[in-house]
Amino acid sequence: MNRNDKQILQYVLDEIDQSMYSISVSTIKRIRKEHGLLSTQQQKHTPESIRPFIVRLRVTLTDIGAGEMVQALFTNFKIKVSHGVVLQYFHKYEPEALTRRKQRKLRRKRFWATGVNDFWAFDQHDKWKRFGLRLHLGMEVASGKILWLRVWWSNRRTALIASYYLDVVRELGYVCLVTQSDQGGENYGIAKPHTTIRQHLDPSLAGTIQHRWTIKGGNIKPEIKWSGFRRSFSPGFEDLLEAAVQDGIYIPEDKLHMFVFRWLVIPWMQLQLDNYVNRHNSRLPRHNKKKFLPHGIPNIIFERAQDYGLQDFKVVVPSELVDAVTAEYAPRTDPAFELVPPWFDHKITAAYNALEQRDVTEDTLWYIFSSLQAGLRATLSDR
Repeated sequence: MNRNDKQILQYVLDEIDQSMYSISVSTIKRIRKEHGLLSTQQQKHTPESIRPFIVRLRVTLTDIGAGEMVQALFTNFKIKVSHGVVLQYFHKYEPEALTRRKQRKLRRKRFWATGVNDFWAFDQHDKWKRFGLRLHLGMEVASGKILWLRVWWSNRRTALIASYYLDVVRELGYVCLVTQSDQGGENYGIAKPHTTIRQHLDPSLAGTIQHRWTIKGGNIKPEIKWSGFRRSFSPGFEDLLEAAVQDGIYIPEDKLHMFVFRWLVIPWMQLQLDNYVNRHNSRLPRHNKKKFLPHGIPNIIFERAQDYGLQDFKVVVPSELVDAVTAEYAPRTDPAFELVPPWFDHKITAAYNALEQRDVTEDTLWYIFSSLQAGLRATLSDR
């Protein structure tokens, strides 16, 4: 999470028995050196040295600012560079874009949370519906940590939405007190399993719903996350998809194109979203003096609520209960979990394995897509 040596030392000291073990900043520095983990100063980057890497990132991350760029350089290339050096680069090579980002105006709304894991909020996003992609996001609101950001061919199937929530619960080992969403019917996919878990662990909640429904515009925090997503992630990837549609490479109405697109693009896009979530959760956002919630890195606030004067309301959940609720509300036999039909998966896997170029990147995506759909069309027409 790009912590300095003193901060790393403090985290280690909090986890060990200091009456039996000791560790110093010098030890942290020595271990880091042994593993080739150079600090920002030791890497000695300049605006010129980071330029080739930023040019590569700009293919898809067309409009992110300095803070997110620092994190993207580290996530994608293990480059540690200061915020100041990136700003120097922007002033030198991207002055117009820098001015444009500074001119954006924000609309403010009030929001409050009692503490970490008081409630989780989630929301769907349909701006990529025309490409056959739907997005879904869940977050912990006090820390600002994104818990999941998933892409699939649907975000309206209750079993699928339930699986996003339950996968996170299984990974964390606990739930929040209450979940929150807008009034879409698909959101019962989380409201019901969450209420079931809470009632099982606390029988006094019988007859209650441990979910908060909001009116339009009331689910503020996820809407803010979508706004940031649209600003910093969407433009480059949206241009990549739109260009293929305009050039006739990808025809969403063509069933073969649709299946090839799902099989090839959705897993690749999920990797890009995972990188985006990692950058978001590991980055210190710009300080906002009008914000009453703690200012810090989302991952650290989420994991160390006490350091920010917050209470953690997490409710520990046994894995057996998670398994039982998953079997009831998110059975993997549901067709919603099929990326493509099984018979097509068999065909396209064989066709993909026969390709010489199989490394999917922004540059090779549509070449691989065209090769697969042309080969499959010929194979299927021969039958």
